[in-house]
Amino acid sequence: MKRTGRIPTVAPPPEFPAAALIAPWLIAAMWLVIAERLRLETVFASGARRICGDGFAEFATSLAFVTVVATIIPKLGGVTGLSAMTLRDQIDFALRAYPKLLTICVAAYFGLGWIAWKFGLTSLGHLAPHLLHGVDGVAFDQYAVGGRAWSALIAALGLLMAIDRGQGGAADFAALGAALRRRWPSLLLGVLAATLMAIPLATAQQAARLATKRFSASDIANTMKNFIFFGFVVGFALLRLAATATILCLCLRWSYRHDA
Repeated sequence: MKRTGRIPTVAPPPEFPAAALIAPWLIAAMWLVIAERLRLETVFASGARRICGDGFAEFATSLAFVTVVATIIPKLGGVTGLSAMTLRDQIDFALRAYPKLLTICVAAYFGLGWIAWKFGLTSLGHLAPHLLHGVDGVAFDQYAVGGRAWSALIAALGLLMAIDRGQGGAADFAALGAALRRRWPSLLLGVLAATLMAIPLATAQQAARLATKRFSASDIANTMKNFIFFGFVVGFALLRLAATATILCLCLRWSYRHDA
């Protein structure tokens, strides 16, 4: 047989654009499933087990937040290095950012608790525990308007650190303070809008919760009950996370365009 000398061509691998769009949301949902599982494991625990469980759950929530932010910013026309971050990069960033956010939450918890004790302000004392779970409330409902506003603020701070990290910054307190000085009007608007958004979302979640109780009382298999429960909780957590991140990113985009 005579050889032609031609190099055989190989068809390129098929592309799945839909899979590329869905994958980040599935990853974020995976982190939220882990967070919810840890929350359930330690809901009746105390001491070190409760602290460790809550800490790892909030760390998983922060990873879900980074994944969602890295997905939303390019969709809104923003350019950062977040979308190019690998899983290792995201974990490294979360290890740097989450302790800072936790420090803010703990300081606010003790500070508000001291003020409530010093001046006898009972209502502020009731709000203090919600400040301790600011990161958790970014995805999971806080059950109080003050707590929802606080979690929206924590999400705004996390977004500023994520953007700074995506632009090659250190995402430390100094960079966070500088960004707050420049962006506080738009962030304040975003926090207010995210808080208002969380109120009807919580009402819808409560209605859905009552509907899922009917399945719990039925004779369906326990596996299906668990699937429905986690789908309900994680679905609303992902929706709350995405809505909060989108609102804050839109407000920040207005701030950047105003500077330009």
